[in-house]
Parts: sequence; C-alpha cells; structure tokens
Amino acid sequence: MKLEPIADYLEAELINLGYETPLYIFHFPETERSGILLLANLIGAKVDPDIENYRKGRFQAIVRATDYMQGEILAYAIENVLTMREKDLGSIKVKLCSPRHDPIAFQRSDGDVIEFSVNFNFVYILKGE
Repeated sequence: MKLEPIADYLEAELINLGYETPLYIFHFPETERSGILLLANLIGAKVDPDIENYRKGRFQAIVRATDYMQGEILAYAIENVLTMREKDLGSIKVKLCSPRHDPIAFQRSDGDVIEFSVNFNFVYILKGE
C-alpha cells in the first residue's frame, strides 16, 4: 500500500496547522512518547483486475501523546486533513480517503502514554506504473 504520499501530505498539512510531531510509517519506536504512525491494513490494498492501477484498502492513523486533550486534538486534525476526494499526491491520485470512525482513545500500560486510533477507507490510483 502506498502510504508515503499520504505521510508526506499529512506532515506538510499538519506543519501548516502548527503541529510538528514525528511521523512514522509501519513502525512506531517503543521509546517515542508522542508522534503519529500510519499503518497499512495487514491484507494490503485490493487490486481491481478491470481498472488499471486502481487500489482499494484501509489504513490506520495512530496518535501517541502524553496528554489526553493534546492527543485528541491532533487525532481530530489528522481525521480532517486526511478526509479528501480527487486529490493528486504525486505518485498517486487519491479517489477517496475518509475516516471510518472518530478517534478512539486507548490507555497504554507501558510508558504512561495514550494512543488514539482512526481507521481510514483509502481508494487510489497508482500513477506512472
């Protein structure tokens, strides 16, 4: 699944909104107390045999924070930024990216941090392949 263009777009948009936080794809270092992780669905993106380069899948955005309110605000900002249709992101054309639900908070037992999760539907077309 092509999450790099989504990560680049998200990082730039969050910086414009005043959020500067580490952003990772596929792996969140255990020692990191705050940041964002984009994680692909384990089954990957579904390939449509009839539409060239068309992909349909899901991914998850996870926000880790030490403060509940700050984490929740960032999770909602990510939800808003990544809600899009017909967006050109360089190597992909996003047909649809939409949250499946509002952020859900999870208290972690290790490290005294809170994680918020939002799952997204993600439909895109690979360009130049």
